[in-house]
Amino acid sequence: MDGNSTFPATAKLRRILAIVECDDDAPIVLEKALSLARLCGARVEAVVTDAAQMRSVMKLCSSLNDDQILVSCVYRGAGPLAELVLNRMDTSTPDLIVKSPDISDPMLVAESAVPVLIARTQPWNHTTPRIAVVVEAADNAQLESSRATLAAATRLALDCRGNLDILYSEPELDDETVRMERAVKVAKLSREVNSGYGRLQMFSGAPHVRLPPLIAARNYDVLVLGARIHSAHRFADATCADIMFVRAAVHAEARMAARRPDSRRQQRAHQLQQAFRMDRLADDAQMRVGLEFADRG
Repeated sequence: MDGNSTFPATAKLRRILAIVECDDDAPIVLEKALSLARLCGARVEAVVTDAAQMRSVMKLCSSLNDDQILVSCVYRGAGPLAELVLNRMDTSTPDLIVKSPDISDPMLVAESAVPVLIARTQPWNHTTPRIAVVVEAADNAQLESSRATLAAATRLALDCRGNLDILYSEPELDDETVRMERAVKVAKLSREVNSGYGRLQMFSGAPHVRLPPLIAARNYDVLVLGARIHSAHRFADATCADIMFVRAAVHAEARMAARRPDSRRQQRAHQLQQAFRMDRLADDAQMRVGLEFADRG
């Protein structure tokens, strides 16, 4: 399997790249990467970004008593962590990246050709993970992204023998024809991608408003999102679950573009971080306006 393309639901998860940036993150990242590896029969490559951490990481790996892990050290450099990870992907060709949160994650998520699992501090609540995936269908671009996202979530659930909930919320509240057309597209997508594995659940309302409270109440272990989903932070803030981001399928020309010079990647990272901040500010502004109108009422 090509490690540089979004994986199909039928492929096996075989190689996991775990990024260890500091001693505090090491137990979280390694334990979750190894948990996935044991469930899926995959191997783990742990990349340490500071040579001073090698001794403690090797000791931790020994305590975990797992021979399916290879530990190496890569010089971090002055660039963003995402740049190191993207370069490492060229040589290790992983099927999945596992790492702790970092400021350069928007860059990594936007350019990574494989899913990126952001490991958070809460341990999984279940022996086999409870997984939720959010799909969208407002236009063809969202459908394409949802296809890749659902395929990644299905593969993870199948490999881990976990439970999968497929969550869709229809933003159109008035036009019944549009609502029905999109519902049919989502149901068709679910059948095509995962052959009925998992539970498809449909709701009404803007996804970033309707779904986060539901996700928070259900206590999922892993939440799978498209890399370009609107208001991603609202979903992330609603849950302590790990977040797996998935890009749409990467074509040959996109792979070439991903090898752009460092300066352009760093510029892109800055643009993505700014866009994320503006997105959050816009949401906050809308919330304030809503509260003002409520007060006036």
